[in-house]
Amino acid sequence: MTQVELAAVLQVTQQSVSHVLRGHRFASRTDRGWVIGQRAAALDGVLAEYPGPGGVSTYWYGLDPAVRQAEAAARWCAERGVGCVLTGDVAADVYAPWRLPAVAGLYSSELLDFTAAGFTPATDAEYALVVTVPADRTLWHTAAAAAQPTVRVDPAAVDAVPPARVDPIIALHDVLASPGPDAAEAGEHLRRAILDGTWRG
Repeated sequence: MTQVELAAVLQVTQQSVSHVLRGHRFASRTDRGWVIGQRAAALDGVLAEYPGPGGVSTYWYGLDPAVRQAEAAARWCAERGVGCVLTGDVAADVYAPWRLPAVAGLYSSELLDFTAAGFTPATDAEYALVVTVPADRTLWHTAAAAAQPTVRVDPAAVDAVPPARVDPIIALHDVLASPGPDAAEAGEHLRRAILDGTWRG
């Protein structure tokens, strides 16, 4: 992608993009734009350096399987005009299915009371659905870019396809941070799909 395209997709200034690319150890310029080399090292670097989305989380409990809970919560948000995207195992289950999601994760643009959607408040020790209003606002932009139906992102069309889930790299971050003894193995499955370009959108 060109600097102009990157700035448009992420909704930041071109000067910011230029500054980051100038010092980026894995980015190089080609005649068609900027590309990332050493993709495995670059991905591992992002995962090691990304502090997480931050923000405020609320915890909920429901009786349905995790995927159904996530879909119901997302539908409820959409009915109220509140932006939301699925994350963690539920997003990974679409991108590169491997393990059965046990917990549903959702990023929401607003703090909501999900009791009206049929959920019961829970604690961070025992829950079936976690809803986070992230401090990292770039989550929405990268999710929109990942929702593009083409390989090359068209900045003018990013908002035309509402994202249903976070981008695969954020999903991977959240899978690795999720509970369960097989989180690392599940994360490696998605990581391989990202590096091979075989993840499904």
